[in-house]
Amino acid sequence: MTYWIIRPHITKLFTHWRNSLTAVKRLSITIIGTINSRIDALNKGLKEQLIKIEADAGQKFLKHDEQLKELRNQNEKLRDELAILHKEQKKNNLFVLGIAVEKTIKKETVADLFQNHMHSTEEENDLKDTYSLGKSEKSPILVEFTTFEKKTEILKSAFKLKGTGIYIAEDLLPEQRQKNSLL
Repeated sequence: MTYWIIRPHITKLFTHWRNSLTAVKRLSITIIGTINSRIDALNKGLKEQLIKIEADAGQKFLKHDEQLKELRNQNEKLRDELAILHKEQKKNNLFVLGIAVEKTIKKETVADLFQNHMHSTEEENDLKDTYSLGKSEKSPILVEFTTFEKKTEILKSAFKLKGTGIYIAEDLLPEQRQKNSLL
């Protein structure tokens, strides 16, 4: 008997619970749909941002690549200019080897060598400067001439030093020495 009294209430409660469950299902489907659409929108936005970032990075890479090429070109030009300057600096120089020298070498000593052994007309004022390139007694001597012509004149008469143990060599860049050694 009590069952028949409670039954309508239970049926109502069950119907209400089923309706609530259906409403929760619909609501959860709506929420899931909204979340999915927001996720899709975020994914689309992220993809667009990634594409933009990749494009920007690509442009920056190209810009840096161009700058690197320009710097390499400038570096190459500077190396060429430096080689020219070194060559120009060494243009009027000779090495004299085999002279016994003290701690410092004087221009008069080298000028006397050229006049006495080579019968040259070189005078002290034709020599710009002289340097001993070591501490030993037979260290090479670097001789700077005032003009290229004076240097050439000494080189042409260097054969007169044959048998004296004194040698004359041009002051060359390492690349020139290597090239000459291959010849």
